[in-house]
Parts: sequence; C-alpha cells; structure tokens
Amino acid sequence: MQDKKKIVLILLLIICSGIFLRLYKIGFQSFWNPELQHHFYYNANNLSGMINRMIYCNYDPPLYYILMYYFQKIAGTNLLLLRALSALFNALSIFLIFVVAKKLYSFREGLMSAALMSVLWCPIFYAQQARQISLLILLTLFSSYCFILVYQDLKQSSLISLKKIILFTISSILLIYVHYFGLLFVILQAIGLLLSFAKNKRALKYIITSFSFTAITYIPWIKHTLFHISAGGSDFIATLNKTRLADFLQYLKFIYNNSNAILAIVLILYLFYVSKKIYEFIRIKNAKMSFSLDNPDFFVLLWLTAPFLIVYLKSTVSFPMFMPKYLIISLPAAYILLARSFNALPFSSAKKAIIFTTFIFLLISHLFAMNYYTNPVHAQWRESAYYVADKYNDSYSKSLLIHYCYSTEFNYSDLFDYYFKERNFDKSGFETLGREYADGISIEEVRSFVKKRNIKYVWILNSENGGMVPDIPFEYKDYDKEFIDSLKNEYKLQEHKVFWRAHVWIFRTDEV
Repeated sequence: MQDKKKIVLILLLIICSGIFLRLYKIGFQSFWNPELQHHFYYNANNLSGMINRMIYCNYDPPLYYILMYYFQKIAGTNLLLLRALSALFNALSIFLIFVVAKKLYSFREGLMSAALMSVLWCPIFYAQQARQISLLILLTLFSSYCFILVYQDLKQSSLISLKKIILFTISSILLIYVHYFGLLFVILQAIGLLLSFAKNKRALKYIITSFSFTAITYIPWIKHTLFHISAGGSDFIATLNKTRLADFLQYLKFIYNNSNAILAIVLILYLFYVSKKIYEFIRIKNAKMSFSLDNPDFFVLLWLTAPFLIVYLKSTVSFPMFMPKYLIISLPAAYILLARSFNALPFSSAKKAIIFTTFIFLLISHLFAMNYYTNPVHAQWRESAYYVADKYNDSYSKSLLIHYCYSTEFNYSDLFDYYFKERNFDKSGFETLGREYADGISIEEVRSFVKKRNIKYVWILNSENGGMVPDIPFEYKDYDKEFIDSLKNEYKLQEHKVFWRAHVWIFRTDEV
C-alpha cells in the first residue's frame, strides 16, 4: 500500500510538472496561420458550412474541427482557450502513457515514460497549439491501451469481454476521424490482430466485427479522403524531399528535443537493450526469440518503426510524405522503449538518482536553456499586425494596405483581422487588397490602383506560412522579393520593420 501511494504521488508530481510546462506562457507565441485559419472555420454559420470549408482548404478528417466548433460556441472565440484544450489533451496523454507502459512492463517504465512525455520539448510544443496533434497523441495512446486489453482477452478465448471490444471499436472510430495517420495506425492494428489470430475462428469473429463496424462508420468520409489523396496538398508535397531511411533518425531527433546530444544517448540505450536481449537469447539454452505481439518489446518496436516504414515505402513508389509531426503516432512507443532500455541497465542502485536528476535537468532545460519561452518560434503575425494598428494615424490617410501570407496553398489575407480586432483597430481607413502569393497581385495592378484612388501610401503587411520548427522541412521563403523590389523601384521606401518571419513596409507614392 505504501508503494502504491508513493507511485501515485510521483505520478501526480510528473503530471503537475507537465501541466505547468504546457500552460506557462501559452500565449507567448503568436497565433499563426493554421490556428488562425482553423479559427475562421469554427466561425461558420453552421456545422455543415464549417465542414465544407475545411474539406476544401484543410486536408484532415473532421473530428477535431467539429469538437472545436462546438467548444468555441460555448467558450467563445479566444484562441488561448483552444490552446488550453490542446494542453489538456496533452496532459491526459502523460497519464495514459503511464497506463500503457505499466500494462506492457511495470510501473517503473510507466513513470519514466510519463516523465519523458511531461518534460520533453515535442509534446509541449504541440500542446501549446490549437491544432489536432495533441488529440492525435491522446487517442493513439487510448487506442493502444484498448488494443492491448483486447489482444490479451483474445489470447484467453474463454474470457473475451464484449465491453473491451466495444471500447476498442470506439477508440478506432475516434482515431480514424482525427487524422489520416490515425487511420494508418488503425489499419496497422487490424493487420496485427488478423495475423496474430488467423487460425482462431472465434477471435476472428470479434476482430472482423469490430473493424467492419469501424469501416462502416467511415463510409461518409471516404469520398473526401479520396479527394484529399488525389488533390490535397499537391503543391505542398512537391516541396518535400524523397524519404530516406536516415530520416528515421531525424524523426527521433525531433521527438527528443531536436538535440544531437540527447539523440546519441537515446541510441546508445536502445542499442544496449537490443544487444542485451540478443545476448540473453544466445546464452540461454532452448530460448526462443518471440516475434509475436505477446512480446511487449516486439509490440513496442513495431509501434515505433512500422508507420515510418509505410511512409518510406510510399515515398519510394510514389510521392514523398515524410514530416516528423505526421509520425507523432509513434512518439509514445519511442518514450516507452527508452524507459524500458534504461530500466534494463545493470546499476540498479543509481537508477533512481539518475532518473530524478535527468527529469530535473530536462525540466530546467526547457524553462531556461532552450529559450522556448523567450524566443519566437511561430511567424509573428500578432506583432506585425499590432505594429500596423499602432502606427496608423490620420497622417496616413489615403493609404493602401496589402496584407498577405506567403503560401501557394491558401489565401490568408483576412487572417490578420483577428489581431486588428483584438487591437480594436478599424482598418476602414485603409484601401485594401488581399494578396495571396507570388502571382496574386502585380505591380501594374498596384500602380493602376494608386493612380485611380489617389493613394499616398502603400503598406505591405507580410507574414510567412509557418515557423522555424523541424516539422517544416521544406525551404523557407520569407516574402516575394520580386514584388517588393518592384515597389521599391516604383515608390520611395519610408519604413521597413522586421519581425520574426514577418515584415511591414511603408512606401510613399508620387501622389503625396
């Protein structure tokens, strides 16, 4: 009983630390285009209108957007609350990874896995964004736990629980509707169960029934999935490099604080554990290497590597699709495997001290050394929009405002309005044009508009489509240099304010 109380106390400490890191300065980073774009989806007049918007502008299943649509109706339009909901999903993942790791191994692996989820950069980064990644992590863990329960029941064919089958089916349905890589994960689970129980007719009946029901519930979304596969993000995909096997190391680096030093330690521990298992297999007489899901090591290894291998094969035969954030479904497996590898180390007397020291080090590192809470990561939409709102006055009457985000996929010209409204800035004093991307507006159009409306000043408000983070592996293009150079040749540059991946230019025309 005393040990149980100690475990609960330690777990609560880990979860509370994780909640603190997820809520601390949650509004420091500017909302950027995915968050602002989703915010405009949720403001649709009705649910069907919102879904129609996101079908053609955002290539994801609808569960997260439906949830946010209703949440925003209740809680209001403050994006900080939407981020806080992501933080809640992420905090629940800390508890769930403990449950899964404990089920597979022991409470030691559970606590260490939870500690990693609590203080490492990658989960915290997505916890502070109003996007579906945190919900994807949570549902992946929930589905994995249900999978383990069902698998263990099916192995004991006399004790199959209908409640667990139903719970597993529900988890599968939720997962396939939150992200397409959630759909991939469910397909891999189905393959694993079908292969494991191919000769067990009674088990197959439950497996086929569960996944058949899951497939039936997905029928309404199939046509949209096919549309997204055929048309979705074709310009975006063209920017990705061909996936290489070495990219798996890039993914591991991504989920381990994007640190080469931490990655090296992790790989050493992984290698030690694999070597130890091989050594034990060689030394023990009549030992068998188990390549079935009964073996938790094999289960976790498949969970970690199978999604990447699918992405790699897809890239080999057709178009590339590797982005580290897509493989977030394998993140829990990486942390659980590291916890297991560390727990297998021989010096048991020093383990507790090492674990505690590492936890404190990562906690302090995230708060101070990484500059996560002090340096901008997202493009500074807020700061650039505030600058325009604060700078504008009556002396800038007859001004043209061109606001845009450099992107070849969407028109973001209205997304700055969120921050204009937050600043109580009425932009009606500006003549306005939306600018989409390089071919959106020509210098000839601007010149004609300036002369026609007797414009005295041309303001350019620009923000890039993303942020300097490792989940955007394609080349960053700051702004349309050719367009800006044309404006410099045409008009006098009065001011240029530079923000993190955002710019404000003010040009004075000959009409002054």
